Amino acid sequence: MRVHIIGLILLGLCISCVCKKVPESKRTRTNCFQVSDDKLDKIASTKYLLVFFYDSSTEYWEELRETYETVCQTYKEENEVVIAVADLYENTVIASKYGVLSTPLFFFFDKSTEPTTFVGEKTPRSFVEYINARSNAERVVGGGLLPGAGRHIMLDTLVKIFYKSPTPNQVIAGSQAHTHRTPLGSYYIEVMKAVHEKGQSYVTQEIENLLEKLESDDNKAKNTIRRRKINILRVFEEEYKNKDIPLEIPEEDDKGRVIKNVRSNSADNDHKKRDEL
Repeated sequence: MRVHIIGLILLGLCISCVCKKVPESKRTRTNCFQVSDDKLDKIASTKYLLVFFYDSSTEYWEELRETYETVCQTYKEENEVVIAVADLYENTVIASKYGVLSTPLFFFFDKSTEPTTFVGEKTPRSFVEYINARSNAERVVGGGLLPGAGRHIMLDTLVKIFYKSPTPNQVIAGSQAHTHRTPLGSYYIEVMKAVHEKGQSYVTQEIENLLEKLESDDNKAKNTIRRRKINILRVFEEEYKNKDIPLEIPEEDDKGRVIKNVRSNSADNDHKKRDEL
């Protein structure tokens, strides 16, 4: 208890000495999610959570508030990502637990209660790139999805192989091992099976169905998934058109990162690459 009290005293002294104060009448609040002492650990253990520890009486809060609210807007439709703020004076338990003695301070929780300190530029782009790299959000500043959201280059390549192969069932079976590469990896398999059984018209019909639901349904989380699925279906559209073009196989390093594409120049080589996959 004594250590806790000393920590809170130091926190107050640090903030009052370092930060220039803003009069109460000029202080503004934020529309971002306000995380509290009793909720932070629960959210941090199940979500990708970025927390901005701040003091609303300081000038830097006014300078950073608009930037941070842009980040909040960017991820508002993302179920797995939470962008939050925590006022030090209203959340002293959190501040003491994580040793927050000065602000501004940004902690990122990667579905755990052990945070990483964000030390990059305090710009919307820097925050978004940081969060995207540590989650499956795939967002652009402002809230839209990246053009390739939902897709993965290896699964895209397997779609190429699917359309070129004389034995698509084998491609479908072999593709199962790659579904972990993206949250919608299993959707690739679902579409391959449907195309094999029903024909290419399935892709066109599925896109039309998803577009209709985007127009009629206001559920933001579901619409995010629908947009990602449409991105994947566009791959099937494109590869169907290009099924006679020579195949390029992405080569990966030992961490699964693509390092180059290798073009196969013959039918025999195509079969060899398919067997390797």
